[in-house]
Amino acid sequence: MPERTIRRVAVIGGGANDEHDVSLASAAAVVRAVRALDLTAVPLTIDRRGGWRVDDAPVPPAEAIHLLASCDIAFPVLHGVDGEDGAVAGLLRLTRVPFVGSPVRAGALGMDKWVTKLVAEELGIRTAPGMLVDGRVDAADLSLEPPFVVKPWPAFGAKPTPWTPGVFGMSPSTLPVAPSTTMTWVARDTKTRPVALSTDT
Repeated sequence: MPERTIRRVAVIGGGANDEHDVSLASAAAVVRAVRALDLTAVPLTIDRRGGWRVDDAPVPPAEAIHLLASCDIAFPVLHGVDGEDGAVAGLLRLTRVPFVGSPVRAGALGMDKWVTKLVAEELGIRTAPGMLVDGRVDAADLSLEPPFVVKPWPAFGAKPTPWTPGVFGMSPSTLPVAPSTTMTWVARDTKTRPVALSTDT
């Protein structure tokens, strides 16, 4: 199969989630790197409401798709929900635009830390102890010893969710967040979604 010539690279940043700003910074770095290779970078941004923007001006979805299709490859630099969870990979696959990054299924599985943990354990890969819990669980019933990492499930942001005083009968001072480099976690917003807790190994 002949090697594909790449001249125009669509760089997609932003996103309608809490990691919007992080994604914009990442996308700007990719645009600089693409231009340093003497390639044409075509930046597209998904705004906080899910709309498409080009040169900071709103464009209809059809125009964004047309612009994507005019590129030789797409480089999604999206974090969080409707970004790295396979959603944009699915869009690019349907529009037949080659892209950098994980395909749909891998993105969806990787984004859901609880499912990733279950798959890893099934394959014999050790993970940090963890559990899914909700706000109705009493602290005395938890089988994990702190420190914990507490994160929303299934939507995972860049930062641990601040611990809510009174949930599980604990306060932030008694439930320290350990460095994420030593953790595997699954968790949720303590008021509305199930939470998963993990301790360091």
